Amino acid sequence: TISESNMGINGLTLGVTLAILGGPFANAAKEAKTVNFTTYRVTPITYPGLANMDSGDAGGDVFFGLSQLLLPQLCAVDESFLWCQNRAYLSGGSAWMVYSGFVVVTRDAFGEYEACNPCQGHGPSNGHEVQVCPDGVPNGTFVCQSYNDQGPTPPPQCKNGFQIWHEDCLNGTVYKTLTGLAPSEAEGACCAACSADKDTCAGWNMPKGDNGTTCQLMKEPLVMWNGGQTESKCKAAQVDHSEYRCWYNNPQYAAFAPYCNRSECSCDVIDNHVAVGLESNAMCHQDSASLSALLKRTTPRATVSTAAADYWQCTEAVGEVCFNGYMPAPHCSECALDSSHWPSLQKSGCTADMIPHVCSADFTECSHKIEQYCGQTVGHSSSCATCLKEHTRDLENANCTALFANYACSGGGHRDNHWEEYIESLACHMHGNWYSTTSTGECKGKELTPDCWWYIDSEIRTINASCADGMVISKVQASRPECWTACPGNEGKNVSSACYLDCLFQTILGNTTTGIPSMDATVLEKTFSDAFTMPVGQGGCQAVHKPEADDLVTAEGATTSVEEEITDE
Repeated sequence: TISESNMGINGLTLGVTLAILGGPFANAAKEAKTVNFTTYRVTPITYPGLANMDSGDAGGDVFFGLSQLLLPQLCAVDESFLWCQNRAYLSGGSAWMVYSGFVVVTRDAFGEYEACNPCQGHGPSNGHEVQVCPDGVPNGTFVCQSYNDQGPTPPPQCKNGFQIWHEDCLNGTVYKTLTGLAPSEAEGACCAACSADKDTCAGWNMPKGDNGTTCQLMKEPLVMWNGGQTESKCKAAQVDHSEYRCWYNNPQYAAFAPYCNRSECSCDVIDNHVAVGLESNAMCHQDSASLSALLKRTTPRATVSTAAADYWQCTEAVGEVCFNGYMPAPHCSECALDSSHWPSLQKSGCTADMIPHVCSADFTECSHKIEQYCGQTVGHSSSCATCLKEHTRDLENANCTALFANYACSGGGHRDNHWEEYIESLACHMHGNWYSTTSTGECKGKELTPDCWWYIDSEIRTINASCADGMVISKVQASRPECWTACPGNEGKNVSSACYLDCLFQTILGNTTTGIPSMDATVLEKTFSDAFTMPVGQGGCQAVHKPEADDLVTAEGATTSVEEEITDE
């Protein structure tokens, strides 16, 4: 396993840990408030514990487990999907997959969720989602990476307030050019100059990338040069107003006040992922936190000019002062109309009748309207931006924001096949939580000491993934068995067949066209959690025993895949 810190009591390890968690954290630790939560991890049986692992509550893991069943169909049409690239080490390979349930004790502040996945290959990160293995770490080892950590580490001047592009570059109006820069310092100089000119600068471009001595500062409107770094040696970054410059400006981190120093803009327990990471409503892109992650993972290719229409400019202005990330904060309308904000919002083009639309921002409704009015132009920068401007009033009524419109116009949110649509729909139906727990914050024992953040209080039960998933599937099938019976041939018994999967997901999610009601998500959650606590024969699954310590932490030598086990059962 990857272990950045073993939390030992001798030598350098403890010294590094105390440095990370020093300052006000040590004092706050004495009176720390704690939270207990139950979480479930699905991995090959050879992986122990939760260090450097992702896990989820019952809703989060019902979503994840059932979504894995879609991969035989989904990966056949979109092999680039991240989960498809991980199947060799997980459910689609030879691994013996199990769920383990845990009760975790943690401090009462949750940080940024990290995606912990099997690493693949070695060498420098190229900015893609697939995690590259650190030197000396074999393929298939779980390694954690936050959505903001993809690509090389940016210089300090670019750490906050910028979206660094790793594949694309920018086109736009250059209003200032910096020359004679030292190549090793040019990227930081670009960010520093852009930050100093925050009222004008929307981003920067380095025509010759890391070898260049020239930086072009640009103002709105910006247009992405999709794949520019492949075609050229350029480098680029865009000002990202959603990136809070200091931890205490981010409402998500308010609970870290006892652990972080307000006199410092950064907070080590957040930046070093010491705290347990949380993604609420995991992968439901209608949720603010998940949408934030999605937008950071997807490169927009068209940008609405904020100067083109007062409404679009208004959405960005309101977003800077009355949004939490990409979604309206509670009492957004009151915030916008408050005397401390309203005069500047009026200067940005806002009118009172715009505020209810901006503060009711709805990504789903917005993307549907863009598909209706501008569907033929999606993916074509200039024509799509023109269409958005022409239909500003219609999109205002659909509660669009400039950010949502840019993303939808670039093709974001559009699914190439209905298997991916099932994944997003199930995520929003289950509203589950995902957690990431790194070794950096793990306690050595069952006590929150000043040098740690979380520990496993108890392990509930380890069971075959096929049994837990099978319990949920049986509950679903019992509500509409005729669907599987009607499948042609043997497809109604083949968990990988299209007919089987359509029956499964349409029964859970419902179908308004055919009159199929959706299932209660809490019924599925209870069925799943009962598999860990109830006796065998009464909804519980048989406990399985993990290998001996010498056999742990290897993805080799396991037996059958999840799909095969469910089919056999």
